[in-house]
Amino acid sequence: MELLSGCLNDNSYLAHICAGKKSESLKEHLEKVAEYACLLVKKHRLDGVVDRLVEDMAGEYSQKSRNWLKRMFAAVIVFHDTGKVNENFQRLRMMNRIFAVRKTEVLEPSYGHSFLGSWLFLAFILDGVWDDSQMTDEEKKCLFVYAFFFSYVIRQHHSAGLHCAGEEYFLNSFAGCYEEFRDYLTVWGYKADGQRIESVFKCIVGIQQETQKYRSSSFSLFSLLKLNSSLLTAADYLATHEYMNASAIDSLGIFEDRSRVEEMIGHLKNYKHNQEIYKNLNGFTFKYPVEKSGDHLNCLRTEMAVEVIQTIRAHPDDRLFYIEAPTGGGKTNLSMIAVTELMEKHSDIQKIFYVFPFTTLITQTYQTLQKALGLTSSELAELHSKAAFNVKKEENEDGIYGDKTQDYIDRLFALYPVCVLSHVKFFDMLKGNRKEMNYLFHRLANSVVVIDELQTYNPLLWDKMYYLIEQYARFFNVRFILMSATLPKIGKLNVPLTQKTEFVDLLPRAREYIVNPNFAGRVKFRFDLFQEKTDCVCLAEIVLEKSKEYALKNSLDGTVHTIIEFIYKKTASEFYRQIGDMASFFDEVLVLSGTVLEPRRREVINYLKNPANRKRNVLLITTQVVEAGVDIDMDLGFKNSSLLDSDEQLAGRVNRNARKSGCEVYLFRLDEAKVLYGKDERYKLVQKYITPEEYERMLIDKNFARLYELVFEKIDATNRETLVQNFHSEFLKSIERLDFADIDKGFQIIEQKNETIFVPLKIPVEIASKDKGIKERLISEMELDFLNNLGVVLKDGKLDGRDVWEIYEQFVSHSDQKSFNLDRKIHFKVLQRIMSWFTFSLIYQSKDLSELKCGFGEDRYGYFYLSHWDEDRGNGVVYDYNMGLNTNALKDIPFI
Repeated sequence: MELLSGCLNDNSYLAHICAGKKSESLKEHLEKVAEYACLLVKKHRLDGVVDRLVEDMAGEYSQKSRNWLKRMFAAVIVFHDTGKVNENFQRLRMMNRIFAVRKTEVLEPSYGHSFLGSWLFLAFILDGVWDDSQMTDEEKKCLFVYAFFFSYVIRQHHSAGLHCAGEEYFLNSFAGCYEEFRDYLTVWGYKADGQRIESVFKCIVGIQQETQKYRSSSFSLFSLLKLNSSLLTAADYLATHEYMNASAIDSLGIFEDRSRVEEMIGHLKNYKHNQEIYKNLNGFTFKYPVEKSGDHLNCLRTEMAVEVIQTIRAHPDDRLFYIEAPTGGGKTNLSMIAVTELMEKHSDIQKIFYVFPFTTLITQTYQTLQKALGLTSSELAELHSKAAFNVKKEENEDGIYGDKTQDYIDRLFALYPVCVLSHVKFFDMLKGNRKEMNYLFHRLANSVVVIDELQTYNPLLWDKMYYLIEQYARFFNVRFILMSATLPKIGKLNVPLTQKTEFVDLLPRAREYIVNPNFAGRVKFRFDLFQEKTDCVCLAEIVLEKSKEYALKNSLDGTVHTIIEFIYKKTASEFYRQIGDMASFFDEVLVLSGTVLEPRRREVINYLKNPANRKRNVLLITTQVVEAGVDIDMDLGFKNSSLLDSDEQLAGRVNRNARKSGCEVYLFRLDEAKVLYGKDERYKLVQKYITPEEYERMLIDKNFARLYELVFEKIDATNRETLVQNFHSEFLKSIERLDFADIDKGFQIIEQKNETIFVPLKIPVEIASKDKGIKERLISEMELDFLNNLGVVLKDGKLDGRDVWEIYEQFVSHSDQKSFNLDRKIHFKVLQRIMSWFTFSLIYQSKDLSELKCGFGEDRYGYFYLSHWDEDRGNGVVYDYNMGLNTNALKDIPFI
């Protein structure tokens, strides 16, 4: 703050006004933002992060240069709102009658302040650098360039994000500003010779030519500016929130109390079987039993846990880890052991992130972490689009809930030491340019991150993932644990890194566990149907025959739970019709697909997990939605073969606990996988290089490394080419250019554009849980109160989607996008969560969506509203709660 004087002590300049409150002066606001920024830096221990990034950027330059870079980083916070001395801002936005409207040729809009603030920042910083006699001219040139980069953070701090309209445009925007802006220098107490500043702004072309010279450490520059923006926007938001709501943030969502960390670690060590693991740790003897039995299975799980502990303790200072463990081996427990071992060794680890590709996995892991680590609602949150509005403070004895405004802030800034979140949200934090995602970026520092089901990511992203993971691990002091039963070890990729960090295998003997009969022998792959294409009629006959055979020969209670997975929903619907026409052997035929709503999905999963239903013959017809995201235990499996690791993942839903015999998975060929997976390198390489016999052998031997080696070779070969779009020509170049929008665009977890369908049917508020006689509440008391306050009444225990949609339309049609209303934002978040129970998604250019748009609904407010979901045109209703979208009902619909 010592850079500024003058109007810093002049309370006539205002920063914020609010009805019913005393106006906040610019001085008060700048000091409060600086206070919050300092708090964030201190609590998240960001000094070390900034030092490492600056060290990498400064290279061989003097310590003085490094100090100036850190000074610029801090000055961005101080200067961010200095442009509010603009008379037009004071008069037009603050209603401050002390000032008169002033004509401007530069500012657009005329009351703008961010651009003026970035100009003032540059004027003061450049003048200070110029006067520093302890640096060479080359160092000063370098710092001049970096100053312009930092000024961009101020320029964008009220925009939607760091979108970068083009470097040349940004730099040229400063040309010709001096005459209009120079008076604002004296407002802020500038006493030096302004001619030097004028000459700098007249030499913008020269600065443009210099910018390319100082980007050898492009990742450090990119992440330092991103961190700077995260700190500024977060501190600005929190400071403004405190003024508007007279409420300071009381917790930053980190583990501050070491005794609490030790308590959590102790809780895990005493959780279920872990107590015996830690009790017998010293002098532990590995046995690797191969005879199949429940006791031997548990013995192997114990041995894997011990191996993880021993490996972590042998590599306490490493930052990149793999957990390659067989299905049924207890990966979540292994990861929790690894996390707590790291936290026990390193007191600087303050946060834990668990990252998953499926919301089902997020919810399952949330519940496991809560129990195993003994976490409270103020320490743990699940963050994804369908997550409930987390409440830190439970309902008190008067029936009053905690401060929902605080809960909104907690969720917006993820103010929980343990977060279980979607892969989209996490990688948006790492590379995203949107402001709301960048709010969280500073929280990455000094954390441990567990990324599960790595094989679900498109191989085209693997080199970018490895690059970002390695860099953030080194500069931000992050420990990453990557895990899966079919794990692509992306550290083998040839990615350009100045200091390549190797991964540590936490299970060095992973192959011994994977091929052990207690895991590999859970399921026998059958290839009887693999060579030639089949059809739904023949398939239905075989499924019925094999299911009866299993129930007769292998089941202790004479029943069977069979799963069959298709590539397309349409084929699944046809099979459902065929199997229904053939026999009544199955007591229940259940359907799970991407078009089944979440309430019904939970009902189906709970039904399958409820021990009371084991004495019934059940057939589950599904698409890929069950592969890695659903914790169910079936007896027999059938799958339309697609990707090698996808086929293995489906097998992981059969005989999950390895306690049954005669369990088989039949791979068949019906629909061609090319339409869905044709762009996936794994599919293309299998088609080109892997024979059917080798494919079978890889599944039997669990040898997925062979496939991944081919993929790695292809990625590396593509990246070596010079005339193609690849990691070097696109992603790295975008980082070098500081093109934040392109960086974000070049790393899309979900590439295809989807449309969300809203189905206005009635859904139950409570469903049967996985435990007999116990109900599971889908909608919380807080959400029910919210609905009741808006006049929505449940009928027969069900919530009508038409009532929910009516509320949504009222919210959207009456919202004022120009004004910020925190209560409305909170209510809208709650409403979005409730609406998610009524929605599913379709690929934007899919045939099903095109046919739905031929008279079954209309586009409304960002959704496709399926108004005629219950219409029957001869082939059944368009949408059924139990079945999802009925593609047969869409047949022969004329296109309009």
